[in-house]
Amino acid sequence: MKKRLPLIVGILLLLAGAFCYIYEPAILSDLSRRAFDIYLKKQAKPVQSDAVAIVDIDDASMEAYGQWPWPRYRLAELMEQLWARGAAVVVFDVIFVEPDRTSPEELKKEWQSIWGDGVSIRGIEPEWSDYDLLFAETLSVSNSVLGCFLHGSDEPVAQLAEGDESYFRGVFFEKGMPDRNWLPQADNVQAPITALAKRATGQAFINTIPDPDNIIRSTPLVLAYGPNRIYPSLSMEAIRLYAQAKKVGIIYDDEGADGVQYIQVFDGKIPTDGHGRLSLNYRSTRFPSFSVRDILEGHIPDDAFYDRIVFVGTSAAGLQDVVPTLLDPEFPGVEVHATAVDNMLAGDILREPVGMILWNLLGMVIGGIVLTLLVVYAPSLVSFLILMIAETGAAGLSYWLLKHKSLIANPVETMVVWSLVFLGVIAVKYWQEERGRQRMRGMFGTMVSKDVLKYLEDNPGSFSLKGERAEATMFFSDVAGFTTISESLPPEKLADLLNRYLSPMTQIIMDRGGYVDKYEGDAIMAEWGVPFPMENHAVEACLAALEQQEKLAELRDELKVEYGHELYVRMGINSGTVTAGNMGSENRFSYTVMGDAVNQAARFESGNKPYGTAIMIGETTREAIGDAFEVRLLDLLVVKGKTKPIRVYELLARKGELREDKTFAIECYGEALSLHWKRQFEEALDILAKGLERIDDPPSIMLKRRIEGYIEQPPDEHWQGEFVNTSK
Repeated sequence: MKKRLPLIVGILLLLAGAFCYIYEPAILSDLSRRAFDIYLKKQAKPVQSDAVAIVDIDDASMEAYGQWPWPRYRLAELMEQLWARGAAVVVFDVIFVEPDRTSPEELKKEWQSIWGDGVSIRGIEPEWSDYDLLFAETLSVSNSVLGCFLHGSDEPVAQLAEGDESYFRGVFFEKGMPDRNWLPQADNVQAPITALAKRATGQAFINTIPDPDNIIRSTPLVLAYGPNRIYPSLSMEAIRLYAQAKKVGIIYDDEGADGVQYIQVFDGKIPTDGHGRLSLNYRSTRFPSFSVRDILEGHIPDDAFYDRIVFVGTSAAGLQDVVPTLLDPEFPGVEVHATAVDNMLAGDILREPVGMILWNLLGMVIGGIVLTLLVVYAPSLVSFLILMIAETGAAGLSYWLLKHKSLIANPVETMVVWSLVFLGVIAVKYWQEERGRQRMRGMFGTMVSKDVLKYLEDNPGSFSLKGERAEATMFFSDVAGFTTISESLPPEKLADLLNRYLSPMTQIIMDRGGYVDKYEGDAIMAEWGVPFPMENHAVEACLAALEQQEKLAELRDELKVEYGHELYVRMGINSGTVTAGNMGSENRFSYTVMGDAVNQAARFESGNKPYGTAIMIGETTREAIGDAFEVRLLDLLVVKGKTKPIRVYELLARKGELREDKTFAIECYGEALSLHWKRQFEEALDILAKGLERIDDPPSIMLKRRIEGYIEQPPDEHWQGEFVNTSK
């Protein structure tokens, strides 16, 4: 009972904290955002790219040319100056939803409505009769983007005449499982007038969406309007045109559960949240800004805008295009779009990966449980120091991830919950355990010395967590398509299926001298060579992998009858030097291995997918097994998280157990692989065709498709045959 009560209190406080983290009460979410703003300010970098500039409709310009809106011949003059100075893309953070009322043509219409059809204007060159057409002509010279405004259903629509949105140009394609309900929705659009819309290269929305505290921390890159239209933001359209891309992709989660994964421009990926919003990595310096007056009066360098994306906006307070950000309560709205472009060009977009909430929650719960146990079983000072170290570590890790990896891992909620758990358990412990210690001193003080008694109180036990380096072979396996299987079976049936599969696989690993490190659902991690040394660890691991595949082949039909699914398993094997030992905390640890060789083995497991193979092994394993097995060189592969290609192999069978047609197909594949490395693509296809006439060989089919792609779009001059696998 003495330990049970503080444990219960700690767990209850932890559960309450986790509940609050999931449902985010306003006070906690506001505290979290504002505390994290400190991180963002501290790590802010200067402007990273030299590809963005601002043209500012500032107070000096309005003093020189009058109040806004200006006659559009003035904007035509501005555009001519921008094109002359080499602007690559010009983007207007302005909406032109009405014709220019100062245009002679518009004035003539107005006067005719008052005095009749006899009114005429003489002495003006024909091209100057319509300022909108003058402006439109300059828009069509090169890449220009006009702003539009998309209103949500809960937003009041300003009393402005709406322009012509019939000139909408679709610039997106969608992949994955598109569900546009993930995207911010609009019910109304204010678009540019026809004369301008049909001559500009693109239209994009100027909207930004603030957080509940009215601060702009992110901006949408896409907005859905109606069932068939998706509009880009100014920054997204600017990037598309700057990259000279006809279309950009909205890539959704394949399962449809997490919404948008990223925006794709050619091979580049722009990470967003599930709603297609980009978290802004604000800069510590401002973007190069040029007053319209200085431009029109010729007071700027000739190359000021050369090959730059130029945003035309305003910093003038009177025009009210300022927004609150974490850096400045009156931040020019145009610089929000410029910041987004700079983030995309520099590749340091702030992102919160899918599952980060789950990882934070897991860290909060595990850390809270460990902290509760420490407070209950350790002296208060020790537990307090550990709390400080844990919170400092969480804060430091979060800051490091933010600064060096541009990852958002907000530690504030976790630190608040840990502190509350610590204070709650300490309060109970002070009330209960400290008095219990006094009773213990009264009972045993006369039986042992005070020094012994104090030692018993202060040293309940300790564990050694020392690690050691070892040569080992690591094995990872995972059931293909297990998510689909798990969704189709009730929990008890799924557990039974897993046990039927894992039991024989585990037995094979153990019979071959392997150590089953851990299970993660349907996945198995095992090692040979640790915790005890083994000379032929690579051979035994490969034999175990083949025997597992053979056993699974025996079970496959039986399992399909009972559970309705055929099981296929991908395996990865790699050998190398690892750190092995008891890893964890003083209260909870397990024997495992760490190191780059371990990570590569895990990547090899998932690396099977694009090749259609079952067992992939690394080059070190291939060298270690010698000629004991039938293997083939698969590829020069760059695995996820690496930059250098490595040779990977398919483990096929024991020596001499391959059929003749399979051997022939493998020989053809090897010859074609070598030819495609030499860019002899047509010859490689001919060789592959010979092998595929004999047998369907998944790697050959994969290589055939890749080579056909290279024929259509050859790899760049730096390509040396490598294939980059972007999946884990």
